Amino acid sequence: MTELINLDFFKKIYNNDIDDIEIDEKIVDKIRNIKDIIDKDVYVKPQNKTFIKHVSAFNCRFREEDTKKKTVISFLNKLTNANVDLIIPKLENNICEPYTQDILNVINFIKCDKKNLKNYIKVLKIFPDNEVINNLDNFYNNNKEYWLTDSFYIENKVYSTSCSEEIYSNFLKWKDGQLVFTELLLFYKDIDMITNIVNDILNYIENNKSNLKREIIDPLLEHLNILNQLVSYEELDKLLLLDNLSSSTKFKINDIKNKKMKS
Repeated sequence: MTELINLDFFKKIYNNDIDDIEIDEKIVDKIRNIKDIIDKDVYVKPQNKTFIKHVSAFNCRFREEDTKKKTVISFLNKLTNANVDLIIPKLENNICEPYTQDILNVINFIKCDKKNLKNYIKVLKIFPDNEVINNLDNFYNNNKEYWLTDSFYIENKVYSTSCSEEIYSNFLKWKDGQLVFTELLLFYKDIDMITNIVNDILNYIENNKSNLKREIIDPLLEHLNILNQLVSYEELDKLLLLDNLSSSTKFKINDIKNKKMKS
């Protein structure tokens, strides 16, 4: 029968204090084996490591650039005729390479605030001209007929009373955006490119004169108005001879002629 021992006996055997204890030698040997195992088992406590937060230089730079870009947008939101000279230096301190997104942000602001064009051009002059021109070229090369009215607005007859106010409002915003692009091209690009745009518009009108809806020709005339110095009186007179012109369209053609005379 297995011999049982209590805790006191176990401690005495473990501490080798067994002179007055009568117990089976096998049990003594087992307890001593346990003691040997415990004595030989070396536990090395791991060193307390100082926690080091690794911060990526890339992430820091990214956060800094992101903060600056948000700051640029914040200043653009505040731009007015009254504070433009105060805003420009603040923008200069916050723009950073690469410039592409900042330039696109400025252009998008111009599209929504066409009347403030001169102030936004002052902002664009903060950037190297070649950077701005590269952005304009990229857009133009992918949208060479940017001046042509989107088919959605043609189908919805935006100049008719049947067109919804929402669609008409969106059309005006879209048109202003395209006119802004023409203004920027005129400011930044060479005369040859601008002449090509004028010729492209006039050729489109000539080639489609049998089916020129007002939704097409009126916006085209607004582009020609901006580029009026490159449109001859002879070409304007030809436009006046087109069939089925609305009174609004005729007014726009004559307005170009009058603008040429004053300039």
